Amino acid sequence: MMKYVFSIIIVFLVYTIPVFSCPSDNDNQERIDRALKRAGSNAKNLQRVLDHFKGDELKYKAACFLIENMGGKGCQVSPVINHYIAEVDSFMSVNPNLNTRDYRAFYEEVQLRHKNFLQKAVSQSDIENVTANYLISNIESAFEVWNKPWAKDVSFDLFCKYVLPYRIGEEPISNWRDRFKSLYEYPTEQLFGCQDNRFYKLGIYSELRKKLPISIYTPKYPRPEIPLDMLPDIHVGNCKDAASFSTAQLRSLGIPSTIDFVPQWANRSMGHSWCVIFINDNTAIPFGVGEEAGAHFNNASEKKIAKVFRYSYQNNDGLAEISSEKEEPVPELFKQTGIIDVTSEYVGTSDVVIGLNENSEVLSRRWIFLAVFDNQDWVPIWFAKNEDGNATFSKLGRGVAYLPFVYGSNGDFIGASNPFIINDDGQIRGLSTDVRALTKVILSRKYPESKSTKLNKREIIGGTFLASNDITFKDSMLIGRITDIGEKSFSTLTVRGDKEYKYLKYVCAPDKTSLTAEIMFYDTKGEVLRPFALHTQQEDTRGRQKVMFDGNLLSSCNLSGIIGKNIIIEFEHPTKLSYIQVFPRSDGNFIERGDHYSLYYWDNDGWSMIEEKDAPNMGELEFGNIPENALLLLCDDTKGKEERIFTLEKGKQIWW
Repeated sequence: MMKYVFSIIIVFLVYTIPVFSCPSDNDNQERIDRALKRAGSNAKNLQRVLDHFKGDELKYKAACFLIENMGGKGCQVSPVINHYIAEVDSFMSVNPNLNTRDYRAFYEEVQLRHKNFLQKAVSQSDIENVTANYLISNIESAFEVWNKPWAKDVSFDLFCKYVLPYRIGEEPISNWRDRFKSLYEYPTEQLFGCQDNRFYKLGIYSELRKKLPISIYTPKYPRPEIPLDMLPDIHVGNCKDAASFSTAQLRSLGIPSTIDFVPQWANRSMGHSWCVIFINDNTAIPFGVGEEAGAHFNNASEKKIAKVFRYSYQNNDGLAEISSEKEEPVPELFKQTGIIDVTSEYVGTSDVVIGLNENSEVLSRRWIFLAVFDNQDWVPIWFAKNEDGNATFSKLGRGVAYLPFVYGSNGDFIGASNPFIINDDGQIRGLSTDVRALTKVILSRKYPESKSTKLNKREIIGGTFLASNDITFKDSMLIGRITDIGEKSFSTLTVRGDKEYKYLKYVCAPDKTSLTAEIMFYDTKGEVLRPFALHTQQEDTRGRQKVMFDGNLLSSCNLSGIIGKNIIIEFEHPTKLSYIQVFPRSDGNFIERGDHYSLYYWDNDGWSMIEEKDAPNMGELEFGNIPENALLLLCDDTKGKEERIFTLEKGKQIWW
């Protein structure tokens, strides 16, 4: 029998790093000695750095900070990675002025050839390889910009964490400070002069955000991180590239900055990274490409956050134990020693205690992990210790469904307890599936509607259909007008009367685009009628209207862009219509007639099928024998990748 206990913990649990304080000679020597021992033959380089700054107290402490926290820092190296970096660098040097599409095509091609770059890569640790000259130069350069007028109020603690570090992520080391200073220091000084003003940091950022040379895209294939000094030339990159670029920009000018990231959105695929600028020791403001400071989440209300982490050069003592785990498998995310949990800076959070399944393999595990769903699989985002059959997970984002799990002896995925939901108000609900109580439901979608999909539905409202047996429509009748679509993903217009028509005219509403993906006509037998011909005004020869009748619900046409804002549909002969269905531009995730669907519920260690069937109609499909209080997943086995978990409340799909 399973124990299953939830509670909100009032006591604050510390999983963040301790506040850095400038080390004295006494309390710092032990850490320095440990680092030098770990450096092996490279200890002489690190000692040279310490000796170099022996007469300057602050620079010596800065050198100590870098060396003490150097463990775990480094990058992946291999001939393949070196070749990839050289190829990108060469292409960008000789092609500085291509359009974004050409740059993306290049990246897709080169990334496809190098997509297995990690297979023969080895880890190159900084502590065993970094040179004295490089560290000395980095420290001197960082202190030089710390004396700028806009950086004078930056504390030494903030400086050490978010200006001084010579690296941001796991990129190969480079002389990036010199590159970025040469590009941005002079125009910044000319713009702001030498007046001592603590608000310069925001003013500098406002100017720099106009100079981001990176267009954001999501690559199809993985790729190695590139040196920071190459970022001004890459032209296109993912959100991590853009955040690294902005961080390097700001740090090169003495402004504390770093990257915050969501390892996995809680209600959609992928994760995300962005830059933050520190106004003081306690205030970090997020921003993205070309955005005003603080505006990064203004248009992201649909995205749910389970965990947000912050990259920090200073090692997080709270991760030291799990990152050094040797006996049990640990997700790559928690092998990093320099990330901080900053979830509560972004969203309301709750702490949760769960009772673990009475399963010998679960109870034998030291670490219990927590996952969210990414449209296909469960992705780990946090961890807790097994404490006598219970696990306490701290600072979890709300409005999210979570699944506790462990890795089995073969590395397989084992549910550690039932999934649970933290509602928006912080209330916690366990999903203890009851297979003895069954229900039935009519489902309409396999994935929730996005904001843009809902807006597209509005754009066809007001569109009308006229019918005639004369192509000039001198004698026509209004047979349908699109009104509120409601919950469905299309509009159905019933055609009344017994008259047959050869021509229909679809007319855009005056104030709408009528962005239409597909129009389907049905005869009195329910069969789909295909147009014999399509007509627009003579000047409109691009044929865009054809996509509205190509059977592809993911292609669409802006009817307001067609001359006359209408299209004439001609049938082979006069025909009696039963009804018309109009599909606005959408994501294609609603129930589509003819597709094969499978419905599952989560059953401890995996998905158990409830039922599979073909959809006989558009927009809805009935399923029975559904366990109550279950976490459900509907899959379209015919096509598509986007699928989201949901629960049922009063017969309605609630998405998580």
